[in-house]
Amino acid sequence: MSRHLTIATWSTVILTFRLRTLLIVFLGIASRCNALPSSAVHLMDNGYRNLIVAIHENVKEDEKLIPKIKEIFTEASGYLYTATRKRAYFKEIIIHVPKSWSDKLYYLPALSESYSSADVRIDNSDLDILQPFVVNPNPCGKEGHYMVLNPEYLLNDFHRHQWGPYGKVIVHEWAHLRWGVYDEYPVGSSVDWLYASKGGDFTGTRCSLAIRGELVNTKTGGSCYINPYTNLPPPECRWKDKDGGDAAGSLMYKQYLSQIDGFCDNDKSNPTYLHNRQAPNQQNKKCKSKSIWEVMREHRDFANGANGHRERSSTVPEFILVRGKPQRTVLVLDVSASMLPILNEEQSDRLLKLRQACRHYILEVARDGDYVGIVVFNGTYGPTDEALGTAYVLSELVKISEETRIRLIKSLPTDANGATSIGKGIQLGLDVLSTVDGKPAAPDGGNMIVVSDGEENAPPLLNDVTFNITDYHITVDSIAISKDGSENLEQLAEKTGGSMFYYRTDIASNVLNEAFFEIGKRGASERDFPIQLYSDCDMLESGELTIKTVIVDYTVGVNTKFSVAFDGDPEKPVQMTVVDPQGKTYNISSVEWESDFMFQSVSITLQNTAMAGEYQIFIKNIQEDMVNITMIVTTQQIDKDARPLTASAFWLHNEVKPPEKQILFTSVSKGYFPVLKADVIGYIDRPNTVEPYTLLLLDDGIGIIEIINDHYQIIMCMYL
Repeated sequence: MSRHLTIATWSTVILTFRLRTLLIVFLGIASRCNALPSSAVHLMDNGYRNLIVAIHENVKEDEKLIPKIKEIFTEASGYLYTATRKRAYFKEIIIHVPKSWSDKLYYLPALSESYSSADVRIDNSDLDILQPFVVNPNPCGKEGHYMVLNPEYLLNDFHRHQWGPYGKVIVHEWAHLRWGVYDEYPVGSSVDWLYASKGGDFTGTRCSLAIRGELVNTKTGGSCYINPYTNLPPPECRWKDKDGGDAAGSLMYKQYLSQIDGFCDNDKSNPTYLHNRQAPNQQNKKCKSKSIWEVMREHRDFANGANGHRERSSTVPEFILVRGKPQRTVLVLDVSASMLPILNEEQSDRLLKLRQACRHYILEVARDGDYVGIVVFNGTYGPTDEALGTAYVLSELVKISEETRIRLIKSLPTDANGATSIGKGIQLGLDVLSTVDGKPAAPDGGNMIVVSDGEENAPPLLNDVTFNITDYHITVDSIAISKDGSENLEQLAEKTGGSMFYYRTDIASNVLNEAFFEIGKRGASERDFPIQLYSDCDMLESGELTIKTVIVDYTVGVNTKFSVAFDGDPEKPVQMTVVDPQGKTYNISSVEWESDFMFQSVSITLQNTAMAGEYQIFIKNIQEDMVNITMIVTTQQIDKDARPLTASAFWLHNEVKPPEKQILFTSVSKGYFPVLKADVIGYIDRPNTVEPYTLLLLDDGIGIIEIINDHYQIIMCMYL
């Protein structure tokens, strides 16, 4: 059974974010966009493999926790095998141990596994949430994001008496997560607890009707009597189940009842598991009165008879223990001629924008102790005008520290020429991942961020090197600059579990910075990773002044930094002034001011913890020509064990073909607690349009606000 949250309210702050890292690229009649990465779990020969259970870094090391996880999921595997009619069980489970825990000889190094990619997350950050729950805002039948288990729940057997056997609880939540089904017990208003059957008698909301019980007045403890004037039972009337008896009912009803061991179906020949279509529960409301099994049979796990009934002598999973290790990332950067303004259609200085974004990534996003290297690629033309791919190492992998950050940004490319050979760059990136601290190392689990502004026109091509990347479990993230970016690169990112981004160069855009930030956030420590408070971009005419407003809430304020990058004349940087909530002014005369001539950027970093409230940023162009500016405000949380207010967004689908609908999900929360009464604005960049499509996501008929599985979401649905 899913938990019920106390929902926080936030009525005064407008949480605004740009969906520029989730842009839509039209390819023929289909549109592609960034969706939340799907789970790597797959069902083969009736066994679920590659299920990741990850422990949050805030969880105190406890030698009893891992054995308890093994015990519970072993129990759950047996219940799952029974509930799915011998069609599924947990075959392979990877337990990811955080770097904050001491190392053990039997821990393997993590490859692509991380807390942020885990299917099941062990977390106690919101201490009053003890009951297991699943985050799944998606429609019926769609897989959810992850399951959350509190270590207190796992380690204290008292909770077995509250919510039933651990194994049954896990299977109940797994059904939410994997198959996108809903609870069959009553939730919400008291009217859903009872309903009038076809015969006119009132009975309890449940599945199946074979579960026996009686109606009880919770106020008097006696029977429920029908009011002769209203022909209704009293509002205190509830259904009291009778525990025990022959097997019947659905684990999505009340898994703690001993007789429940399966799921309801639409098979009328088996009344003990027959779906109750009349019950006013979430499953009927969200899934058009389909039974749990009807939804399950449409899922790829079981569709068209896949993974049929199979007898097994054992359903005990294989457990693999891995521990987080420093991330190794190679920046694989396009330095072909089209990166220069004189050789591209928009006359955009793509190389400068790339240098500025890489600088921000190295200085602000890359984490101490991780490794970063730099490779560039292009191509040279021979006497027959046929290009041959070339690539160069600008920096081997270096361990990130204050000193090496400066060294890395000095290694970033300053010139561009020639053709485009993405394959050559990836080949060399693989070589860089194979050496750490001057010693040979397996490249397994490494990451490449590949940035390119055109299709390949020099061998080796991406298709020539793809098998090397997938064999080593390397994650490739792609950033396509302009509409000419390689579609093959996007497909490689999708194949390796990476993210895809599209940066338009014909409009003001901050996608490059946001893309690097989102990539760096994956697998990062929440305690130490910066929070992006604000991201924006603008085109300023000569002498034009723009004023931005940024809200700093009470949960953050450490190392708050206001950064602006610009193009044009590096000797005439934009003028920036920051005014805090008490009217104190920071500008070029302040000790907090810093400028970088080579990368055309200015910044103000507050020395003390930023006070909560509204900050105003004044930015003026003093050049004679128009300038393109990008602005980012980053900070860190004050209490490392607390959760800040955050806003996030993602698309439901990676690809949409008309007349299919694309669905945009946004979430505003503090930890796992949803935030209500927030004004949420979304900006969507679309091809061939200058101005972004603006959405005010409110409960006014334009958007739909729902609490789905007790997780606050705002859903916008539109044709694209």
